[in-house]
Amino acid sequence: MCATDEIALGCLAALKDHGLAVPEQVAVTGFDDLPLLAARLTTLRQDIAAIATMSVMLLGDALAGKPPRHVSMPVELIRRETG
Repeated sequence: MCATDEIALGCLAALKDHGLAVPEQVAVTGFDDLPLLAARLTTLRQDIAAIATMSVMLLGDALAGKPPRHVSMPVELIRRETG
């Protein structure tokens, strides 16, 4: 599991350089589902618009003096060729 799709692509290149087959020997998953990078990459997609909306709401709460709170946002697993 890589922190970003960009890192996952670098990981794929390194695995290929070392003769390892993806996904037969190693599964690789990215994060972000970037359209230009993720054509065959298994990745986790997050709802950027929902994150932005929640961020503005939390900022408004902070400016109003409300105590901070933890918020978890859902992600969606997009299965493709690498995992």
